[in-house]
Amino acid sequence: MRRLVASVLLFSTLCSASFFSTTGNANLLAAKDSVAEVLIALEDKTLFRRGSAFLVSDKKALTAWHVVDGKDEKFRLRFPTGVVVEVIKVERLGDKDAAVLTLDKPVPYTALKLAKTLPAVLDVVVAVGYPLDYPELFTSGVVSGYHGKLVLGEQTYLNLIVVTAGINPGNSGGPLLNSDGEVVGINVLKQHGADDIQMSLSTLQIIELLHL
Repeated sequence: MRRLVASVLLFSTLCSASFFSTTGNANLLAAKDSVAEVLIALEDKTLFRRGSAFLVSDKKALTAWHVVDGKDEKFRLRFPTGVVVEVIKVERLGDKDAAVLTLDKPVPYTALKLAKTLPAVLDVVVAVGYPLDYPELFTSGVVSGYHGKLVLGEQTYLNLIVVTAGINPGNSGGPLLNSDGEVVGINVLKQHGADDIQMSLSTLQIIELLHL
């Protein structure tokens, strides 16, 4: 068993090393400035982080619905460069845990491309976002498989991408990227009480609902 675990860890490490060396990080670095914190202003006017979001056009961003599901809250996006913009419209995408945010002004960063194919099991992926109290972080891992159906409260998830890339509170709404820098999923869940079981909503489930 120890040899098997060691072999799996070595394989995962080698995959990650190959991924980073062959791409030269170029695709990932291109996405760096396009992922923002989702913030709300508290009564004392301090900003509280609700999750992450990423640009899909110069005035629209995607995030998880549960990040912005607050009728009386006003949201802002803060990008790694320090640029802060107001969210003037929040639109849920069907019954999915996904939402489009319309910004009050265009931002000069690259819109991320949504992948039109699902990643294969053992494909290397990278989760980008703002976990806990940390600045923007990139965590790599592999696709472990797919979760057929999961019901949490009123939200039903179908065919979630299960990954080993770290996804923690604050990462919700951030992108899951493939080796081409395309978004294959929106990060939504971490399995509590388990190691290396995180889940992402496939962009294939929402791409037809977008009107960009």
